[in-house]
Amino acid sequence: MEWRGFDSMRILIILILVLVLYYMLRGLFRPRKGERVGRSHPNVGEGTDNELVKDPYCLVYVPLNTAFHTKREGKDLFFCSKECMNRYLQERKDNSSDAG
Repeated sequence: MEWRGFDSMRILIILILVLVLYYMLRGLFRPRKGERVGRSHPNVGEGTDNELVKDPYCLVYVPLNTAFHTKREGKDLFFCSKECMNRYLQERKDNSSDAG
């Protein structure tokens, strides 16, 4: 009977250590609060976490601080992904070459 209690205590301690290790490692790989990811619009400042912008290619709304940005004809464009941005720019390029 005593050994069974010892084994369950050992398992409990191992589980606690695994959880502590998990949270420590998770904290190392997560961006710090207020730290920019690096792909957002350069004019994004504090307080824009809730601002949404519309992707002109797939028409979804994405947070400004995570959107991919490009400037075309003096207008800022924001995209949900690099793929949408590349497809949008490629279609515009194809359309302008067809018209000319």
